[in-house]
Amino acid sequence: MLTLPETPIELTIERLGQLGEGVASWEGRTVFVPGAFPGDTVRVLLEAQGRVLRGQLRQVLVDGAERVTSRCVLSEACGGCDWLELSVTAQRSAKQEIVLSTLEHLGRLPRTGFTVRPLMVAPRDWGYRRRAVLHGAGKGALGYFGRRTHERVPVDLCPALTPVLTALPGKLAPLLKPLAKDTEEVLLLAEGDKAAFAVNLSGPVTARHLEAAEAAVRALRLEGAVLVPKEGSARLVGRPVLRSLSPLRPEVPLYLRPDAFAQAHAEANVGLVSSAIQELGAREAESVLELYSGNGNFTFPLAGTAASVLGVESSPVGVEMAQRSAREGG
Repeated sequence: MLTLPETPIELTIERLGQLGEGVASWEGRTVFVPGAFPGDTVRVLLEAQGRVLRGQLRQVLVDGAERVTSRCVLSEACGGCDWLELSVTAQRSAKQEIVLSTLEHLGRLPRTGFTVRPLMVAPRDWGYRRRAVLHGAGKGALGYFGRRTHERVPVDLCPALTPVLTALPGKLAPLLKPLAKDTEEVLLLAEGDKAAFAVNLSGPVTARHLEAAEAAVRALRLEGAVLVPKEGSARLVGRPVLRSLSPLRPEVPLYLRPDAFAQAHAEANVGLVSSAIQELGAREAESVLELYSGNGNFTFPLAGTAASVLGVESSPVGVEMAQRSAREGG
């Protein structure tokens, strides 16, 4: 059995692993180092987690060529964005490599056997997220989980979010204090300059919950809120259903609700749908079966090219949103 050193050791990071951790070598063993990037020289304290060796990052001695200054003051503790100290170009290359490596090792598809298209780059790489999941962070605050832990990091401002949501965590938290002990998650959603939130509760919706949600919507001039009980139907406050337009089908409205899934990057979603429709190449005489169809994000663009589309979705909210779009979009 290999004895680990009791004091930090020096390592050089060789690459990124499939979970985004830095990868180094020590005594013929692979060491995973969260928060480290290729080219970094680091001091780490080794620890065994089962058969895996991990290094607790104690100090970056020499920056790798792609290490940059983070754009968020909370990035060292917050688990919301893992790679803020890595250049955007390196992030893109690393994500592509992770996908190709996964296809090779899990799918057994050698990368020589298919064409790798150029990366589709989103218009914005910061301040774009239109949805977020927050948790109670103590003393009435809201926040994210810390890096690779379930400890909560309080957040007042989140610059990764779209402007209408950036300051919402700090503004919303004190208004939702009456719900704090019953709250499991707080979900934020934006569409353009409009915003709404949802609260996943650990029990039933009460009059006190409704009163607090209504006050928050009024005070912050939000569109609305959704209170989701552990069992039973959700309660809507105001108008939490946000209206967008279907990609490639602007005549079809697309509806979003904070307690249902939506693509996090609105602009990138247009490119995502366009690429998927082009690659599928459905013809006018063909029928399409779409699994996990959600609110119809892909469904309505597909319906513009295929003879018919059957969407399958387990979320009642997603089905409700898609049906509304179908009725209003003809």
